[in-house]
Amino acid sequence: MLVNGKRVDRPSYRLEPGDFVEIAEKSKRKEPFLVAASGAHADAPAYLEVRLADLVARYERTPSRDEVPVVCEEQLVVEHYSR
Repeated sequence: MLVNGKRVDRPSYRLEPGDFVEIAEKSKRKEPFLVAASGAHADAPAYLEVRLADLVARYERTPSRDEVPVVCEEQLVVEHYSR
């Protein structure tokens, strides 16, 4: 994975609005990325500008909580870590 042209290997890397995220050149030939480039998945969220053919996305803005497609009960997480 490349962010603004530099390799990033941390899943917790924090993006800033305006950052470009792309797949490394030698990884673009791997099956999961070929499927993604074909557009077989759902539409991109509003806070990303995506160019599927190039496997590049631009992080436009920080999403609001209701825009993030994660099913999680935050209160349970807080209770677990507050022990």
